[in-house]
Amino acid sequence: MRPFVGRVSKAASDLLECRIGRLLRRTASCRLLPLPEDRPAPPHDLLLQARGAVPAAAAALSWQSQQVEKYVFELIEELKRKMKTTETVNLEGSFLCLHPDSKQKTRCLSCPPCLFYNLIGQLCHRNTEALVKATRSSLDALRRRLLVLKHQPSSAPPPPPLFRASIQLSIPNIVLRPSLEDMQV
Repeated sequence: MRPFVGRVSKAASDLLECRIGRLLRRTASCRLLPLPEDRPAPPHDLLLQARGAVPAAAAALSWQSQQVEKYVFELIEELKRKMKTTETVNLEGSFLCLHPDSKQKTRCLSCPPCLFYNLIGQLCHRNTEALVKATRSSLDALRRRLLVLKHQPSSAPPPPPLFRASIQLSIPNIVLRPSLEDMQV
């Protein structure tokens, strides 16, 4: 029994850590919009860059998410191959529970279909968390570059501005009524 558990454990941990974990870390660290680091950019250039970079990042995230799903099903197939045929009942399709709670209409959480169902749910949740982290970190980086702090910490140099703009101020023509001469008299 012990060698069987060791083989199953080794196969599962290899798939979880080497493939799925690596992809989830790569997904979480993906930048949706690379920002210019050293100098400000004209808004039009940043918009053109975003139009190219964001769809490419979305495609990369989609591919990584599909790979995670593929590896999850490989993990399930690997685990099913190591099981006896009598243990693989209801391990196809929607993983129907073998001992459902009829009162509360919930899963038992201890039969193999429920364990597989929960494994898929946990890995799906980790994949969603990685996608949210990638989105949040990209939006936070953009917010930090757009936000101007009143009191910048003296130890850290201020980040360079994000946009380069050319602004021309013109002094408006002001007409006073009564005129300035009338008030002085």
